[in-house]
Amino acid sequence: MSNIHALNLSHNHIIGRIPNTFSNLQEIESLDLSFNRLNGSIPVVLLELNSLAVFSVAYNNLSDAVPDFKAQFGTFNKSSYEGNPFLCGYPLDNKCGMSPKLSNIPPRLMEMRNHQNWKTSSVFTLG
Repeated sequence: MSNIHALNLSHNHIIGRIPNTFSNLQEIESLDLSFNRLNGSIPVVLLELNSLAVFSVAYNNLSDAVPDFKAQFGTFNKSSYEGNPFLCGYPLDNKCGMSPKLSNIPPRLMEMRNHQNWKTSSVFTLG
């Protein structure tokens, strides 16, 4: 699987976190995970993908800081990350440590985020 050069998983309704194991795709040049229901942060281990030239996680429900703007990640612009209102850091307009304005968050993403928080709360109360 490490010889894959392009992986397009966009528009697949994928739910969950971006797997750290994507860092095993050492030859990958294009990774498109846009328009899914991914949450959590972008794994820092993706910085190890030195061949990556095209990257998109746009329109998910990702949060926390965008990976450091260095190496190949220094070439990805705002459009690679747009549509994730809880994502912060350069090249986005959201500064880390500041909450996004609720009026800027699409209702669909707020609904997904609230639904995910409810599931998490349920797990803790049942477990």
